Amino acid sequence: MSALDAKGKGGGAVERERVELQLATSKFSSLVGTSIFNVFINVWVIDTFGSARVLSHVLSIAGVSSLLFSFLGATISKKLYFIKAIRYADGLSAIFCLIADVLLLTTNYRLPILLALVFTLNMNVAMTGPSLKRLIGIAVSKDRIIGFNAVISTGTETIKVVMPMLTTFLYTNHWLSLIGTITLNGISFFISFLFIRGIWCESESLSDGNGVTYKSAFVYMLKAPLLAYLIIAGFFSNIFLSGYTLIIPTIAINNFHDHSLYGLIVSIESAAAILGLLSIRYIHIDEQISRERWGANRWWAQRGCHWHLSNKRGVHADFVHTWILLCQV
Repeated sequence: MSALDAKGKGGGAVERERVELQLATSKFSSLVGTSIFNVFINVWVIDTFGSARVLSHVLSIAGVSSLLFSFLGATISKKLYFIKAIRYADGLSAIFCLIADVLLLTTNYRLPILLALVFTLNMNVAMTGPSLKRLIGIAVSKDRIIGFNAVISTGTETIKVVMPMLTTFLYTNHWLSLIGTITLNGISFFISFLFIRGIWCESESLSDGNGVTYKSAFVYMLKAPLLAYLIIAGFFSNIFLSGYTLIIPTIAINNFHDHSLYGLIVSIESAAAILGLLSIRYIHIDEQISRERWGANRWWAQRGCHWHLSNKRGVHADFVHTWILLCQV
């Protein structure tokens, strides 16, 4: 059974299904808005300023925000108030989008407003990511979590396939503006807020963390060959991917003058990710990587939320995720 407080609400399978639907809807709604926003901003910046340098500033702001607040997000996910933190983050993000719309309509400082919004929204993603993972580990019963995470993974990649092409299509036909994109993003965060707001957990399942620190997690990663390999590989691959993320929209728009080409390329990337998920059925890989690829780590315990490697001491996955994120900025 999950750790949901089902008293007075019917309980049982119906209650679990309702909560799973709320979690999935919250996740997908915010992802739709974020995907549209990210693709639109890349295209809009190149079109408006005609400069890869300006786009690099936007991407750098996003990366710095994610790095800084992933540390805070991992810490918050271990606290009793982590569910409230998710609600507040989504609600405030919706408000920030509304404020940005008003400022864009009343001032001429488009780039500073955009940079501030990018920083703020990436702060939300970095802060709520670990907490949302913990909430899933608590709210979804152990016998259903593998299937639930498989649905989340497939839905996530499907959105990432569809949204880039849809965004560039709408932009090319002048049906999507900067203010309209920010408004859609704000609405998506508000929908996420509404669905997370209806989720409650038993107080006894919301204990504080077990004292794992960044230092202990980092020391353990150095001793774990698999983690060390993943971090080193991630570091070098992200050196390439950082430049790739900057170059692709610049070439597609400035050289080929085709916004749809950029959307198609981004969608193909996500389609490749889906193939990667499906390849697990046919290609024998390390069992732990298999679980991680599906996002189906059933050892997200209700109280400690550990990530167990082999049968040795556990390392808190949020702290590990933060150290891996260092390689991506």
